[in-house]
Amino acid sequence: MPKKNPIRPKDEIVEMVEAYIEENQLEKNEKLPSERFFCAKWDINRTTLRSALSRLIKEGIVYSVPGIGYFVAEKKLIRNLQDLRPLMEITKEQEKELKTVVLSSHLVEASESIARWLKIEVGSEVMELIRLRYLNGTPSLLEYSYINHTLTNGLEDYDFNICSLYDVLERDYHIKPFAGSQKVSISYATDNESLLLQIPEGTPVFFLKGITFKEEENVPFEYFKSIIRSDNVKFFSTLRRKRGSL
Repeated sequence: MPKKNPIRPKDEIVEMVEAYIEENQLEKNEKLPSERFFCAKWDINRTTLRSALSRLIKEGIVYSVPGIGYFVAEKKLIRNLQDLRPLMEITKEQEKELKTVVLSSHLVEASESIARWLKIEVGSEVMELIRLRYLNGTPSLLEYSYINHTLTNGLEDYDFNICSLYDVLERDYHIKPFAGSQKVSISYATDNESLLLQIPEGTPVFFLKGITFKEEENVPFEYFKSIIRSDNVKFFSTLRRKRGSL
């Protein structure tokens, strides 16, 4: 009886393609071998392979050019959830170009939600800063920051198209981000978000929100929300075991 080709789970093929890219040190925009090559190499059928490649495309690891083949995509920006450094510093470290376009920069009255996060009175003045961040020319992060104005009088006069928010806070207001709490979830791009981020409406995106505290004080100075393209950015966190735990 002829031997049937084993059908490996799609997840396994995804990992095998990723391993092939890493082991062969393929750089961005380098072409992957043909579908026929992978099918013969791993003894799999083309349907399973294409399903795995489709997932890798959605995850931003490879991209396809119709009629030509598959290519290695540019690596995503890696964000450590425990890293409070300015995005400008993180992108520079990972050799990515960051451009910022300020969509809003003015004083507004704190809504009930913002006031609760910042522990201030409803209607208090807060600095609203809305920025669209480009990674290597691609709109990738839509960021909303609401900052307690009693701590940062005059902050609305800075040009955050060229200034780093955290650098200005530390240098001119002696506010150094010390700690914070944030939550990451999955959302879906609204009509306005899809327009700004240049993705189809309803595309899955990361939704990040939280607060940032002043150094050595339990005083929140910033409430933030971010809508982030999942094909350009990925998150990780370092896990540590508590001493004395089993």
